[in-house]
Amino acid sequence: MGGKLEVNHKLVEELVREALASRDEICGFLLGRMEGGCFRVCELYKARNVSLASATSFEMDPGDVYEAHAYAEKRGLDVIGIYHSHPSSPSPSTTDLKCMERWPVAWLIISSIDGSMAAYIAKRGFVEELKLQLA
Repeated sequence: MGGKLEVNHKLVEELVREALASRDEICGFLLGRMEGGCFRVCELYKARNVSLASATSFEMDPGDVYEAHAYAEKRGLDVIGIYHSHPSSPSPSTTDLKCMERWPVAWLIISSIDGSMAAYIAKRGFVEELKLQLA
């Protein structure tokens, strides 16, 4: 049975608005809990893209990475995923695939063209698409 990513529809709407309004890739963390094969997102933690204001790549500010983990710990949550936008379809890029191997958490990709989205996780050398469930 495949895994799923459960996100509140208000959080999804917020991400879509931000992705559609930004010239650069947006990025941040998904905070929540793992319950069985389900990634349950409770909060978003926005990060700054320090990748030279790029529409085609992102690099999170290292300070934001640290702060996201500290914030999650204070809230009793885990960093269960990463989100970012693409100026194309919500499919992982070659760079995303390499990073997914290093960060085996849920990856939510939002298209900055039409607001569509998809979620993925790297498992044992393969990338699995997660079922996206809006709550």
